[in-house]
Amino acid sequence: RTITANFEGETDTFSVTLKYVAPVLSGIVVSGSSSVNEGTTAQYVCTASYSDGTTGVVTPSWSENSSYATINSSGVLTAGNVTANKSLTITASFGGKTDTHAVTITYITPVLAGITVSGPSIVDEESTAQYICTASYSDGTSKVVVPGWSENSSYATISSSGVLTAGNVSADQTVTLTASYGGKSDMHSVTIKFVAPPVVVESLVIAGPGSMEENTTAQYVCTAHYSDGTSGEVAPAWSDNSAKASISGYGLLTANNVSADASVTISASFAGKIATKVLVVMAIGDQIVLPLSGFDGKTVLAELWDQTAQQWIPLGEEFEPSELVIENVASDQWYWVGLSEYDEETDEWILVHGRWIMM
Repeated sequence: RTITANFEGETDTFSVTLKYVAPVLSGIVVSGSSSVNEGTTAQYVCTASYSDGTTGVVTPSWSENSSYATINSSGVLTAGNVTANKSLTITASFGGKTDTHAVTITYITPVLAGITVSGPSIVDEESTAQYICTASYSDGTSKVVVPGWSENSSYATISSSGVLTAGNVSADQTVTLTASYGGKSDMHSVTIKFVAPPVVVESLVIAGPGSMEENTTAQYVCTAHYSDGTSGEVAPAWSDNSAKASISGYGLLTANNVSADASVTISASFAGKIATKVLVVMAIGDQIVLPLSGFDGKTVLAELWDQTAQQWIPLGEEFEPSELVIENVASDQWYWVGLSEYDEETDEWILVHGRWIMM
């Protein structure tokens, strides 16, 4: 610049250079919210002030001193989730100057979003089942809670702790459970399942003749009557209580020789049940008549082996029999009766039937 001076008609000038002096940074200030809700973000800025009285927003180095939040290079603070209010300090550094800013991360009480009932959808009659209620919240968390429980059926009851007790039903029944908590409710459908009782044997009945002649056989059968009203022939374990007769595993009773009518009790055992039947083995005298079948028109030879005397007793000539008559043998002794059929082609006698009998 040029400076000019005027005095009594005289003038003089003087050239001056104005020198620019850069302003000096005098300080910085961080600004932004002092309270941030958990799970949200907030923007912070740094303003620098200078020796010439001017100010301007600058980009400092940002940092914070808490594990509950982070701040990026643009000054955006991200608050995490907290279980209570948490304090932290934001620090900005620029041009050798620093400033701090206190921030509170505010805990927001979560809001109940809904409830859910869980547990089995089928429960057998006369049994129990546990049900639980889970509450979900606005912050994404959930927990098991104790609601008010109710149900809409006379076939079951539910306790305050969520235990369902199923009653007796004659067919499947549907029950609706309702849980209520914090103004929210949820329903759960349950089927009370009818369980058919096991079918068991209630009784046994032995069928067969009430008397039989000595040295004959008779077939006995056992019928089981079941709890469902049905019945059917079964294969029991057979037994008898007398030496005057013996019964096979198939229910065939063989009567021995008796000197007088004898009472015999046979028993059938099946599925934990026992049935008995009393019959009479009738004496027919010293003569034993054994009915024969299947020998019509054939030549048959009968032989009797005396087990006590260890000798054969002849029973007569060859014949075409319908019965075999045995006489004059001792009682209470074992004999072997053999029936042989004549084979004309080989000219031999072939044994076709034999059994031991007690006279």
